Parts: sequence; structure tokens; C-alpha cells
Amino acid sequence: MRARVASSFISAEQAERNLNEIGNDSFDTVKEKAKAVWNKELNRVTAEGGTDDQLRTFYSCLYRTMLFPRKFYELDTNQKIVHYSPYNGQVLPGVHR
Repeated sequence: MRARVASSFISAEQAERNLNEIGNDSFDTVKEKAKAVWNKELNRVTAEGGTDDQLRTFYSCLYRTMLFPRKFYELDTNQKIVHYSPYNGQVLPGVHR
């Protein structure tokens, strides 16, 4: 059995479009691609010294610093950037900053 999951700040239909991001890749392929991206970012910093627990804490915190800012825009059916505005509840073109 296989499940594919996507989300959207805009709509259920947009979430379906967002599934295109993973294409037909298998779960293992998506997992390996994500792992490679995270390792590339996390390996930009090397910590030395400290105990295993301290290093684990350091890299755990480093990971959390990379969670935000996030990409809060999506691509519509025409591959144009759109975003959901929390200020007026509308889907608007471009990236809100």
C-alpha cells in the first residue's frame, strides 16, 4: 500500500497540485532526496569538542534554526507564485513579505 500526502495553505485543490513536487518518486526516493538536502545544509557547520549529548543538542538546535523562515507560497495551475494572505483571507499573486 502507498499513500501520497500534500498540504496547502490555499485549498484542497492546491494541495493536489502540490503533489507534483514529488512527481512519481517512491517514498524511499523522496526520503533520500530530503536527507541529502538536509545533510547539505547541516554539514555547512562543523562542531568540535563537547560530549556526544552536547553535539546532539547543537545539531538538533541547528536543524531548528533552519525550519523558519519557510516558503509560504505555492505555484498555481499556471506555475505562477501565489500565497494565502492572513490579512484579508485572499489568495494573492507573488510572495508576501
